[in-house]
Amino acid sequence: MIQISHADVFSSTKTACFVILMGSILVSCVKTDPIEHIVRKESSNPTFQSGLTSLLRLPATAIPEQVTLNVLGESKTNIIISEIRHVHISYRGVQLPAEFTNYIAVLVDTKSGRKVVLLQYQNDKHMPGWWSQTYDIK
Repeated sequence: MIQISHADVFSSTKTACFVILMGSILVSCVKTDPIEHIVRKESSNPTFQSGLTSLLRLPATAIPEQVTLNVLGESKTNIIISEIRHVHISYRGVQLPAEFTNYIAVLVDTKSGRKVVLLQYQNDKHMPGWWSQTYDIK
């Protein structure tokens, strides 16, 4: 017959609680990538970029910082651009030309909080310009 003392049970319970606590701490410390989160979200959104939109009338040669400032209606002194990255919105695996799936993502810190701004230059012969979508990061 195997005998288990109260001390053995307490020690095992204490160890299990410690492991669970440490795991919870590690999970909460993992930083999520806000740009990657938006890319994943919109890649699974069947209505992404559908509907009416107005394009920002800046040339294709405009730099992402300039376009972002115009999109947000801010001056350079009011925002901090943390990162600019080229991203691909996959549209659930549907194969489309790069001009439809390639975007520029800009991670911005503003007075009203952190944001991701997606940008894409659309070279439509009748109305070329920069498409944009702004996302608040919570």
